[in-house]
Amino acid sequence: MDDDGFDTPQEAALAEWASLPAAQARVESCEVVGDEAWVVIDTNPRHRDKNYCLRSTTGKWWVAASGGSLRTSETRMAESVRQIPDSGD
Repeated sequence: MDDDGFDTPQEAALAEWASLPAAQARVESCEVVGDEAWVVIDTNPRHRDKNYCLRSTTGKWWVAASGGSLRTSETRMAESVRQIPDSGD
């Protein structure tokens, strides 16, 4: 890596996991639109991390934000329903 970033958004996102080789981080998906990218990293045990990457004026990529655990809307809905108290009806 240069001081100003990485050659690809995938490299930038994977670098966030470099200190945890046991996680076996790998790119699940990458969507690039202009100078922005969303990279989803999957680890072992299964954990998905969504990274928002930006390209600098030098053409290098860096992670601007990480979404942590990525859960589907269905998972969030199921968790919300479990938290609703039973009315006893």
